[in-house]
Amino acid sequence: AGTLAVIGLVVGAFLAVDGPMWLQADRIADVGETPIIQLADGSTVQLNATSAVAFELSGARRVVKLLRGEAYFQVAKDPQRPFVVEAMGGKTTALGTAFNVRLSDATADVVVTEHRVRIAAANGAAGIEVGEGQGAAYSSG
Repeated sequence: AGTLAVIGLVVGAFLAVDGPMWLQADRIADVGETPIIQLADGSTVQLNATSAVAFELSGARRVVKLLRGEAYFQVAKDPQRPFVVEAMGGKTTALGTAFNVRLSDATADVVVTEHRVRIAAANGAAGIEVGEGQGAAYSSG
């Protein structure tokens, strides 16, 4: 019984400190923090408070997974490696651009501030291009 109580306390503490998110994320912004992250390719990501991201940057790919919250992306041009933000099962591909992605319980909202992006929702529907000053939203289903 004592061992089960200790296990229960450890699991409870792990969940209380956002442990599952820490296992997935490369960076989590604290409450009231809006950090700007400089990526190795010259792109920047500004997280909103309590947001979380994971990065997959390699010679062939530039993928950022928005796991929670909101992030603003200013993308460095690299025609050989598309810059893709994955969120809620969908993908937003930068076409030389700056844009914002915000997750809510039901949708991912994308707003383009410079140039264009291509958005492909998780449901397999054909992607759409969204231009500067425009936005689009999609859900996971």
